[in-house]
Amino acid sequence: MRNISDGALLFFCFFFIYGIFINSHNQNAYTLQHAGIEALVERGTLYVDGSATSQLKTIGDVFNHNGHLYAAKQPGQFFLGAIIYSILHFLGVTYKNNFLLTSSLVTWFTSGLMTSLVVVMIYRLSVFLTKGKKIGFLISIFYGLGTMAFPYSGVTHHDVYGTFFIFASFYFLMVNHHSNPFHKIIYPILAGAAAGFSIFLSILPLFIVFAEILYLLSFKRWKHIVLFFVACVISFSPLLIYNYYAFGNPLLPANIAGNFNDTYPAFSFGNIVKKIGFYFLSPNTSILVFSPITAFSFLGILIFPKQYMREKLFLLLQFLFLFSYLVMMTTVGHCQYGPRYLIPTLPFLSLGLSGYWMGSNTN
Repeated sequence: MRNISDGALLFFCFFFIYGIFINSHNQNAYTLQHAGIEALVERGTLYVDGSATSQLKTIGDVFNHNGHLYAAKQPGQFFLGAIIYSILHFLGVTYKNNFLLTSSLVTWFTSGLMTSLVVVMIYRLSVFLTKGKKIGFLISIFYGLGTMAFPYSGVTHHDVYGTFFIFASFYFLMVNHHSNPFHKIIYPILAGAAAGFSIFLSILPLFIVFAEILYLLSFKRWKHIVLFFVACVISFSPLLIYNYYAFGNPLLPANIAGNFNDTYPAFSFGNIVKKIGFYFLSPNTSILVFSPITAFSFLGILIFPKQYMREKLFLLLQFLFLFSYLVMMTTVGHCQYGPRYLIPTLPFLSLGLSGYWMGSNTN
């Protein structure tokens, strides 16, 4: 499962492509993310009001708490983006001085970089599953250029960040469980850390974590299970700390503090039918329209050979668990480039394409 030269080539190609396609429309449309980043670096605050940058003075998805405006989002995106922006700010590149350049660079070195790394991980797992480098390249290209991961790589967005970390978590688990000899305990630690941190970035990976836990338990390697859970709890703790300092309660997330009840799960048969139509049938929003390769992914997963039964069940369950939550919500999020709530499941579905070439030896 190691091929550094091929992986590096793939990474730089996609990183370059994603950088080229970053555009001003997305930077001006997704200002909330940059507002949180700027607030942390320039003012050291968790609230997003008080910006001197004109593009960041009027932003959506915020609520008033104790006289300040807070983002109704998981906060991890702001802290990761702040790492890049702090470097740019030190170099004199700021949102106020040149908003488009600064926001584009922040986007490129976060969403663009993370999506490029996901492409590489898909390549390496696909090569392992199919034993074919050409097939691995093909599947990774299908994901990187043939799904809505492509346009969203040009957006500084929490769901894009969360997708990288939850897929990295599964990548570490799968590499670990198929290593021979089986001894690399660092992998379950990395997997747990990535899984817990993904929830700091976006709530959507939480439901994929549930499927991941079942995948982990199926191997019955208890030491690794303990390491995974400990690392997961530790990496999840920044969210609790943020909630405490921002809202006075570690168990009070932003969407509940702001009473964004359209994200609360609630059973409604009519809503479920409507959401199924939104995600699969409507030509304006269907995942099959915006990421048509997924039409072949589910069948590919179903024809995985018996030796990969655990992976087959995980790939199916991760979609089922996440989709079950999505059809319970009244909101569907924005759909500029497709149903973005399905972004976290796309790399997993792309792996399903391996099923068509299992056992081949195309090198």
